[in-house]
Amino acid sequence: MSLLHRLILPAAALCAVAAGPATASATTLHVASGASPLGATGEADHPFATITEAVENASSGDLVQVGPGLFAESVTIEVGVTIEGAPGLRTVIEPPTAWTLDAPGAALRGLLFEGSGARSYGVNAFSSFTIEECQLQDFGGAIRVDGVGGDSTIANNRILNNRYGVGLFDSGTGTAIAVVNNQIVAPTGTAGIYASGARYTAAFNQISGQRFGVYHRVPAGDSTAISAVQANLITDVFYGVAGSGVGPNDVKVLANSIDAVASFRGLLAADVTWNIDEDCGADSASLSPLDHGFTPGGSCADAFSAMPDPDGSPADVGPSGGPYGGPWWQDLGCAGPHVFCPAQELEDWLEARPAVRDSLWWYDTESEAFEPYDLWSDDLAAALFDGYTAAWYGYASELAEPMPNILELAPTDYAYTAHTPEDATDLFLSLVIESFRTELQARVPWTVDDYDADELAVLFDGRNVYTVCTDMLFLTCPEGDTTLRFVNTGATPAAGPYTWDFVQGELGVEATRMDLIAAAMEWSRDHMFHQVAGFSGQTEAALWHWGFAGATPVSRVTDGWEHGPHPLGWGADSGFRHYARGCSGTVQWLREILRVANLPVIRINKLHSLAYFPTEGLYLDHGDNPYNRYSRTADYPATELLIDADRFADWFPEGSGDENVGRRVFELNAIWLPTALLEDRCWDMELDRSKADGYTFAALDLHYDMVDLEAMGFWVAIDTKIVELGICDVPLPPGAQGSPS
Repeated sequence: MSLLHRLILPAAALCAVAAGPATASATTLHVASGASPLGATGEADHPFATITEAVENASSGDLVQVGPGLFAESVTIEVGVTIEGAPGLRTVIEPPTAWTLDAPGAALRGLLFEGSGARSYGVNAFSSFTIEECQLQDFGGAIRVDGVGGDSTIANNRILNNRYGVGLFDSGTGTAIAVVNNQIVAPTGTAGIYASGARYTAAFNQISGQRFGVYHRVPAGDSTAISAVQANLITDVFYGVAGSGVGPNDVKVLANSIDAVASFRGLLAADVTWNIDEDCGADSASLSPLDHGFTPGGSCADAFSAMPDPDGSPADVGPSGGPYGGPWWQDLGCAGPHVFCPAQELEDWLEARPAVRDSLWWYDTESEAFEPYDLWSDDLAAALFDGYTAAWYGYASELAEPMPNILELAPTDYAYTAHTPEDATDLFLSLVIESFRTELQARVPWTVDDYDADELAVLFDGRNVYTVCTDMLFLTCPEGDTTLRFVNTGATPAAGPYTWDFVQGELGVEATRMDLIAAAMEWSRDHMFHQVAGFSGQTEAALWHWGFAGATPVSRVTDGWEHGPHPLGWGADSGFRHYARGCSGTVQWLREILRVANLPVIRINKLHSLAYFPTEGLYLDHGDNPYNRYSRTADYPATELLIDADRFADWFPEGSGDENVGRRVFELNAIWLPTALLEDRCWDMELDRSKADGYTFAALDLHYDMVDLEAMGFWVAIDTKIVELGICDVPLPPGAQGSPS
């Protein structure tokens, strides 16, 4: 039996949670971002352009369906309508001022509200209402309920990074407000739930990062606020449950798992009913009448396991493994028609997409073989769904970064990485889970529904990431070895949450796939350097460049690494740099970084590594190109380095080798005259080299001959630019020699 079934809510609150959608006779009005206001009727083919206009034309019981997009408007709802966003929180609200719910039965569902800091407010409710499956973030106060005279529900929401999460004030006599199954997280927040004079039930919420988890205040003489704080997970707060002005039977605090500096503050022991596991080191008898700093003597992490089912058996909730860990959601949140269940959402989504299921392959330890999703064991499928649920609720990944290599490599061994099946499973699932979150939570404006089998395989087929140990170049596997090794050795992937944080924080979530490709290429141009020559591919090189004995960790490329003097005396600068493992490492880096944004990258081998972006039909003709000496000092956007399918077919016909690898940079050099090319020309003139024998022509000859350059006026153009910039006072390159005699 689920925890939701074991919770005894007031009958009115249960009715509020189970409130159904609009009746069959209700009208559905549509809103679309960018719709023309001319002739708008609210019908699907003539939608309103704003939510306000739809509400003004709605009647009680109507449904307003809002499409994806950004709506910067404040809406006052004075009629009992439901406003529903596009699936996956793709309807984004940036309200200049707070929304107002001021009509019985008003409801908000599936909307993403984004605030602008401590002085902004999300939603104010003054009448009975429902807010469910929404996300409200970055407000001074996310939800304020004031003077509500009817039963109301706040359920299955993510309430993130707000000063105050939910504020409940002065509800009417007999009113029940249910605050159920929400995630309320704010690293610097004041209170997750703040209640003053309100009658409410707060249950099955995850509250963390606040000064107060729940603060319960009852004005003197108010006998209406008889409330319950039950079965919540409250962590990383200073006070778990706190209060003032609390009298007998004002609040029941029951079966909460609390990890706080002080679990209870200002609540009279005689007025607090609770049954935290005895392993926590205390029971209600040990509380003094006015305890301001009670800290349990043991861990309360498994407090839910002490809450019995009606038959007296322990609850079926316990710790789980996988990349996230954490037990509390496993038996929670999947009961009732309108209770959001992340695992069920993912299962339904996969069920409707056979192409995705067919592309999702992983190594099943029960069968000891790679299997498609439909043949996965129950344990492997459970790891996927538990991990997705944990990620949805905001649990941090517990994976090491980078994942340790289990191979013991000598300094001159080739730098492979291998993981146990268990570690490899956790790492791979973390990447797939982030891809699924990107899709189902609409974190990018494109969708995998548009992808073909090859593109889906790049994102979801584990055989493109790992292989069971086989005899590979420079490596022989012991008999019976079941470790999983990376198919491509240019990079060791980072965990999914780390990778998404990099995409979101450093690259930005862009409007199109092409914009994100451009951002990744610009980042590599601004930050990356080619690994230092001399010991390419060897473990001692990996240790010097990335501090890791194995294939290059993606996280050490993005974070950078501090280097000492080059061990072979190659004169490389010591210090901090973002080194890439040459062209193969760069293409692998692009693939691993962009996969969590559901943007596939395919590596092509032409003795060097090339990148193919299949959704755009574009190619990078050498992985080194973004940080090539010439492209790094050029003024053109990094996307100029990409070539289309026709040019790729011309330069790289079937059976071709590396003769045209990197040709696009040579072509662009003569057009854009980057600073590095000007330096080449200066050196040629200083050394009295002829045009045909100089450094300058060597940076052009893959695409041009001397006749081409003369015809296009190249030499006049470059010499003119050198004079204009006065750039020729530059040191000669190491080992430079004059022209042949």
